[in-house]
Amino acid sequence: MTHRGMSRAALAAGLVSAIVSLAPRGARAQEPEFDAAIDLNLFEYATGRHTFLTVPDVDVIGDRQFNVDFLITFLTNPLTIYNVQPVGDGFEIDDMNPERTEVVERMLAGILGGAYGLRDEFEIGVALPVTLSMDGQGLDLDTAMPSNGLSAAGLGDLRAEFKWRFWQRDRWRLAAIPAVTLPTSVGKKPDGRAFSDGGLLGDNLPTFRARAAAQWSDSDGNLRLGAHLGAIFRKPRTLYSSEIGQQLAWGAAGAFRVTDRVDAVAEVFGRSDLFGADLDASPVEVNGALRVQATSAFSVVAGGGAGIVRGIGSPGLRVFVSVGWQPDFRDSDNDGVRNDRDQCPLVPEDKDGYQDADGCPDNDNDGDKREDSIDKCPNEPEDIDGFEDDDGCPEPDNDKDGIPDADDRCPVDAEDGKPPFAKDGCPADKRDSDDDGTVDAYDQCPDDPEDEDGFEDWDGCPDVDNDGDEIPDEFDECPLCKEDADGYHDEDGCPDLDNDGDGIPDAADQCPAEAEVINGVDDFDGCPDDGGVTLVTLDGDRMTIDGSVDFTRGDRLSARGKVYADQIAAQMLAHPDVTKWRVVVVGDQSRIDRAAAQRRADALKARIQSRGIAAERVEAIGAVSDTAMVAVVVLERAAGAGEGARQCPAGMEAVERQPPATPAPTTTDASAAADAPASGDAPVASAPAQVPDAFSPYAGVVEVHFRRNTATLRRGKAILDEVADLLLAHPDVRIEVIAHTDSRKGPDKSREITQAQADAVKAYLVAKGVPAERISAVGRGMDEPIADNRKSSGRAKNRRIEFAFSVQ
Repeated sequence: MTHRGMSRAALAAGLVSAIVSLAPRGARAQEPEFDAAIDLNLFEYATGRHTFLTVPDVDVIGDRQFNVDFLITFLTNPLTIYNVQPVGDGFEIDDMNPERTEVVERMLAGILGGAYGLRDEFEIGVALPVTLSMDGQGLDLDTAMPSNGLSAAGLGDLRAEFKWRFWQRDRWRLAAIPAVTLPTSVGKKPDGRAFSDGGLLGDNLPTFRARAAAQWSDSDGNLRLGAHLGAIFRKPRTLYSSEIGQQLAWGAAGAFRVTDRVDAVAEVFGRSDLFGADLDASPVEVNGALRVQATSAFSVVAGGGAGIVRGIGSPGLRVFVSVGWQPDFRDSDNDGVRNDRDQCPLVPEDKDGYQDADGCPDNDNDGDKREDSIDKCPNEPEDIDGFEDDDGCPEPDNDKDGIPDADDRCPVDAEDGKPPFAKDGCPADKRDSDDDGTVDAYDQCPDDPEDEDGFEDWDGCPDVDNDGDEIPDEFDECPLCKEDADGYHDEDGCPDLDNDGDGIPDAADQCPAEAEVINGVDDFDGCPDDGGVTLVTLDGDRMTIDGSVDFTRGDRLSARGKVYADQIAAQMLAHPDVTKWRVVVVGDQSRIDRAAAQRRADALKARIQSRGIAAERVEAIGAVSDTAMVAVVVLERAAGAGEGARQCPAGMEAVERQPPATPAPTTTDASAAADAPASGDAPVASAPAQVPDAFSPYAGVVEVHFRRNTATLRRGKAILDEVADLLLAHPDVRIEVIAHTDSRKGPDKSREITQAQADAVKAYLVAKGVPAERISAVGRGMDEPIADNRKSSGRAKNRRIEFAFSVQ
């Protein structure tokens, strides 16, 4: 960004928002006007673990581990000279002729860094900057005007630092980071009096730095915040009217985990005069980036930003990209497989020649649920067909009749060679020609398979019309109840005992094809009658009674009351789907008591019952209130409307023959045998609705303990053996192993430890024969404490293993 042609308003803010504001001033004896022993690239990429960019990560990379990073960055306009004029004791930009020289217009630089871990709290790091290209107008030191152009390149100052993470609690961590830079800057310089050795590439003397860094992360480790504050001690350098000396260095950053492999990073950093307020020496820069964990060892970072307070070294624009490599050469379980290649880094490989490169013990190489130590064929899976399944070896021909089990209709009964099927694998007394499970010797239809519909399935014959009503079962809606063949819906196969649905059976219905009309005129003959009045109707679940049901002084129904009672009974008769009615008789409490009201209710029920309504379908209740009334409501209905009419009447059920006293033997086909459970395994059954009670003592926290910060079991194998036995006995139950620890190792390390512990429990259960797919292992790290981590007793409680069970 160039500032030629800038307005007066923009220039008035020159030292804050413009590119570097430097002003030439009168030279003094013995003092250089332009000491260029500075580094213009202020983007000091952090060494070690990378959560942010220049803000250092408080955590170290691990004992005896190392990483290497190379970052390349392109920036514009980090150094521009302006004309000034004296004002009092200071200077201000000359508005009439502000810009003098764009000394550096473009810069391409790189940083090669690395770190090495010492124990779990210390780390040393080094970084070597290199300027690949620096171009601009250059500077004639005598005139402060452009020279013949600037083109420089070379090494910068080597930075060495030491990190000590000295405090951590819960999600907070602190570190101290002292550092020193050495004057290694050498390279191609401009001709003439432009710059001395190291000009704009670095210092020509050592510098010393001291920083403190803090970091916080949320419980899931998805959001991380960091900051650092420190000082740079160096020989002051004068650039005309500006001086770069002792400086305060600071930065703040945040990182958010977008996915398991991608982080978004935002950062602001800067420097300021430690003992003054010179904005030329106070650059501030903001940057954003994405970090992608390409593999377990390689990561890539790409981003950019710009200076927002344009002191010396603050760019108009910056873009950068880096590649990091952090291999894990440790072998935590000493099995000869490095951690970065070991799928079970804390559980040693068994070295039995089977998949030894994955680092995981294979206690059951062939996956047949028989441990290799007792498996006679450890690399050939047992066929689990119910025949000699305990030895771990497959038996391709169980009955040894020369016919492979896959083609043998009777895999455990040897072929006898008798016709008509001399090579089907079955002896004559076990042959089942139609594959219906009943051997031919007892099958009444040996060539026609049984239909297995629950009706006479023992005889081996298909029963196409169980009830014998000449309607095939596949079209018969009532296959076990005969059609009544009365000319009404005879094609459905069901008897229709009340064709017109008026509640009066056809046998007693004088008009079986015409529904009764409930109007008080012969309501029980089954025929519609003219005249009369409908006094009772059913609206939803409540009868509407037009008028009052009267009773005599003796609490009996009056003549008028009987008319109402009969219509109530007729409505009940017309709705056979209602299985329970409630009849409530409420008397006027000023005239009768509750006992009298109950007698009236019983009288009404008796009248209804006399009209053909079963007593168990009516509940009669007497009560008293200010107003006398009768109410009839529905209490219960059958599962489906009209279901009562579909019940098979006596004498129309299908007649089933009784099987012989000695049932016919059945065969087991090859597929059924293959599905049979192995000896010692639980039989296959439908999944229960809930986890069996036998698992209850093991749900939650269990007494399984590891050596501190390792995945080596200290005690608890007996419990794991019991759980393994339960899981083998209940093949439909899954287990989730959840490991927790205290806060002493920080979120990342604690999650790594607990995941390894959960994996170790899983490996133990798998070694006992539990299928791996039924086990999930989760390390929760320090995220879910159940006690105070500030106390040793609390930390002991937080280091725990939990089991959770579920049904597949």
